[in-house]
Amino acid sequence: MLTLLELCVVLNLEKDGFTAEVFKEVDHSKDGKVNFCEFGLSMWQFLARDRNGLAAFAFELYDTDDSGALTSSEVEEMLLHVYGKAARTGGRRASLGADFGKRVRNRADDRLSIMMKCVDFNNDGKVSKKEWLERCRKFPQLMAPAYDVQNKLQSIA
Repeated sequence: MLTLLELCVVLNLEKDGFTAEVFKEVDHSKDGKVNFCEFGLSMWQFLARDRNGLAAFAFELYDTDDSGALTSSEVEEMLLHVYGKAARTGGRRASLGADFGKRVRNRADDRLSIMMKCVDFNNDGKVSKKEWLERCRKFPQLMAPAYDVQNKLQSIA
C-alpha cells in the first residue's frame, strides 16, 4: 500500500494538486492509500492515453458536478493544480518588494482569466468537453505539465 507522499517519492513526482486529484481518483477504497491493483490500473490508464485522452481525463476529473461543462472555478482549480506553484508565482521570487505577493496574485488572476477566455470560445462562462479538447489540441501548453509528467513516467515504465 502506498500513500500519496510515498507514491510521489517512488515516482519522483512533485506532490501537487493535480497529482493529489489523480491519486484520489484511483484510490477506490478512499483510505488514502493505493494497493498494487489500484496502482497498476492507474499507471496503465494514465500512461496509455494520448494527449487528447489525457485532456479528456483531466476534464472528467475536474467536472466535479458531472454537468458536462467546467465552470470558471473548475477551470481555475484545474489549471492551478496542473501548473502548481508556477500558476501562482509565474516562477518569480518573493524578494522583489513588499507588494510582490499582491502583484503575483493579480498576475495569476489575470493569467487564469486569459486562459478561461481562451478555452471558453463561445463566452458562455462554461467550458464544454468539446471546447476543452479543441483548445488543448490547439494550445497543448494548457496541459503541458501533465503531459510532461506522463512522458517522464512513460520513460521509466
